[in-house]
Amino acid sequence: MGYSRTEKDRTHKRIVAIASRRFRESGLAGIGIADLMKEAGLTVGGFYKHFKSRDDLVAEAVGSAFGTWKRQTDAAATEGAPLSSAKLIDDYLNEAHRDNPGSGCAFSALAPEIARTGKRTRSLATEQIRNDIDLLAGLVCSRNGKRDDAARSKAILLFSALVGAMALARAVSDEPLSREILKSVAATLKQLQALERQVYSGGTYFPASRIRDIHSACGNPERNSSFASLSTSYSTRRTLTRSPSITKYEARRSPSYDWLTLPLFATVISPIGRT
Repeated sequence: MGYSRTEKDRTHKRIVAIASRRFRESGLAGIGIADLMKEAGLTVGGFYKHFKSRDDLVAEAVGSAFGTWKRQTDAAATEGAPLSSAKLIDDYLNEAHRDNPGSGCAFSALAPEIARTGKRTRSLATEQIRNDIDLLAGLVCSRNGKRDDAARSKAILLFSALVGAMALARAVSDEPLSREILKSVAATLKQLQALERQVYSGGTYFPASRIRDIHSACGNPERNSSFASLSTSYSTRRTLTRSPSITKYEARRSPSYDWLTLPLFATVISPIGRT
């Protein structure tokens, strides 16, 4: 009986699936063609019936690992509960994902190696990164729902933090430190988004005692570029009301609002709730 096209396609997909999992587990150079074909129940000679070269397999295997967030978003929309950025963060930065790279994100598992692959693989990765940034921008878009430059900046920061944190959590040999990386980055990302919502929703209040800490951390606000950048974002929309016990910085919606200034903002004011 001849080898049908359907059977060949099924075999091809099996090889790609195995390679995708094993590359994410062991690295692109961590497993050879002979071992991959053996795991697929085939001989090395059969490899070239499916792929012109190892680079072709790498491109297909890496590409098949993409699109997880899009599938999550589509599934959530079908269920009537749109995917939130907080849930995406929790689903990504957890120990189950860390311990199972073979079924996880290809970027946190392979980004440095993808940078050294052929043109086809890098092109696929570039397109996927663009798609992921666009998807994240939709989750963290500005309060008016526009995917503007600020939303794109937030998305790039979020994407980079997620991939970097997972890569570091896997790299360290200290289990408590690995968990700390995952938990700290997840908590900080969600706190930054919560802070932004507070700012946009009408105002954030600081005990007057914290103003000294702000000035101490930032130096002279007129000469400190970081503080000046933060202040300028609100220069036309800031209201200061002083009393013996409270100072109010009220920031309303502004297209110039830059989420990338929030790390400085959050670092200085995070202890406020405990004052």
